[in-house]
Amino acid sequence: MVDLRLRLNEDGADLVLEDGDLALDGGLESAALAALFTDGRVDPPAPPVDGERRGYWADTAADRYGSLLWTQDRQTIRTPVLVKIQEHAGRALGWMLEDGIAERIEVVAGRFGREVVTLEVTILRGSANRWAGIWASIADATTVEVDGMRVKLLPLA
Repeated sequence: MVDLRLRLNEDGADLVLEDGDLALDGGLESAALAALFTDGRVDPPAPPVDGERRGYWADTAADRYGSLLWTQDRQTIRTPVLVKIQEHAGRALGWMLEDGIAERIEVVAGRFGREVVTLEVTILRGSANRWAGIWASIADATTVEVDGMRVKLLPLA
């Protein structure tokens, strides 16, 4: 499986161009970044955030995509907010566990200074064998990071 490569930046993630063409990757990095940085929908009975529910336009009631990280944008960075961020990121990547792509996902949110949240996500293949071709494209541990956001892919536990 091949996917368009995404690169983290200060505003989220963008497609990568190489020699004027869209760059490709094995799929797992881009899938993780898209799941984290696509705005998930806030469903009733939860109230809208700042009057918005957002969400991915192709969502169905049974299959939600994206994360609710955006709901924490204007929060004061305190321990309960960091816990919420960890929960939102873990939930956004939960499909990798459900689909047997990863054996374990670890998410740690932290604080850097007064206004920056750091997020470290580790996706461990372990004994998971679904989509082995995607993992095969990752020979060793791979890390993608920018300004406090780090996603590590570990093919071996």
